[in-house]
Amino acid sequence: MPTQLEALGITAIQVTYFTSLSRQQEFEGNTKSVIPLFSITYFLTITFSVVSCLRLSCIRNNVWLACCGVVSAGLAVLSSFGLLLFCGVPFVVTVAGAPFLILGVGVDDMFIMIACWEQSSRKEGKSSVKSHYWNETVRLGIENCMQNLEDISYVDQNLSESWLRVYTRLANGGLINISSQTLFINNLPILFQMVPGFEWDINKTQDKIEASRFFIQTVNVTSAVDEKNLLSQLRETAKQCSVPLMVYHPAFIYYDQYLVIVQNTIQNIIVATGAMLVVSLLLVPNPLCCLWVTFAVASVIVGVAGFMTFWNINLDSISMINLVICIGFSVDFSAHISYAFVTSGESSANKRAIEALSLLGYPVLQGAVSTIIGVVVLAAAKTYIFRTFFKIMFLVILFGVLHGLVFIPVFLTFFGNFGRSPQDTKPKAPELQLSNVKVCARQSYM
Repeated sequence: MPTQLEALGITAIQVTYFTSLSRQQEFEGNTKSVIPLFSITYFLTITFSVVSCLRLSCIRNNVWLACCGVVSAGLAVLSSFGLLLFCGVPFVVTVAGAPFLILGVGVDDMFIMIACWEQSSRKEGKSSVKSHYWNETVRLGIENCMQNLEDISYVDQNLSESWLRVYTRLANGGLINISSQTLFINNLPILFQMVPGFEWDINKTQDKIEASRFFIQTVNVTSAVDEKNLLSQLRETAKQCSVPLMVYHPAFIYYDQYLVIVQNTIQNIIVATGAMLVVSLLLVPNPLCCLWVTFAVASVIVGVAGFMTFWNINLDSISMINLVICIGFSVDFSAHISYAFVTSGESSANKRAIEALSLLGYPVLQGAVSTIIGVVVLAAAKTYIFRTFFKIMFLVILFGVLHGLVFIPVFLTFFGNFGRSPQDTKPKAPELQLSNVKVCARQSYM
């Protein structure tokens, strides 16, 4: 279709098209468009891993280990997607960015393990009450409902379409008689001859009208906020109607998310943060450090949510999912530093913070940079999903590293001794180092 439109050479008119398959084709096209970017990501990740693991010493050089770590992350992508497809789980475009994420994050643990090795994270159906359209009171109630809907600021009353209005006008003009149920049903063919399209608006049997539909036209709906307000006002007006009324449009399934997105986002973040706190309490042997890690995660989420406004990122289902994912990444940096601080044998909090940064500061920074490299190519993507994914992940990694390497060590320095036993704060005994000294006994001969 795009080729045919270009061949027409129309420049004064912008032509767009939409079919029932357009959304599916667009999703498939979006997925295929990022496949070439995966090879770039793989190359960049390998290059960074190799360069960051280079050492001057041949013994401590981990070039091949870095390559194996990246290959292992790539195999994890293939095996996980292969297993899910084998189990019959359908592929959706929402997870198309997962290979980039897994590749970028998958090497995080490699850097940590290398450092540790070197130093031994979804109406009732149609109402059972049949509307008696031949009853004048019922017709007045329906008309009042239509007028209330047309009074909504997003609805243009001049563009409404109602078969009952036309039918009532014919009756008021004396052309037909609709005073009884039989006359009302039997005279409907006259209406259908005048406006054939109205026949599709009525679901009737031989003597009953089960349901019918009317059309209203919305205007000035230009943003997600307008969509949310429109849906809320339509449903609120429908509830106040004297007859069973349901407002419907195929796009309402997408508008629904805006009504609950804030509540769901807060709920999911709180649940995920609580789960993270429980896990931290099990793995980090210091409750105070666990609280600081939780505070760091909350601070990262608040910072990311704030900067989303400056970077033109709307709060929707895509960004909500990414925000929840943020918790898993943001805790990674702070947890490693906190654990190294707690397990340090140094005497003072300052020395323990210095040791934690010296041991794990560089691996944490390596993991952050590798994660950014894994998703940076998505910044060039043309689709909203992938661009949003990159922006949020970039903010998460940036704020996560800032908290892990700057804020957490400072806080632990001030409060790190709370709950620490006196035996843990004893200074280390001086180590006696003996150099290899050859002692020769002096022998005397008589």
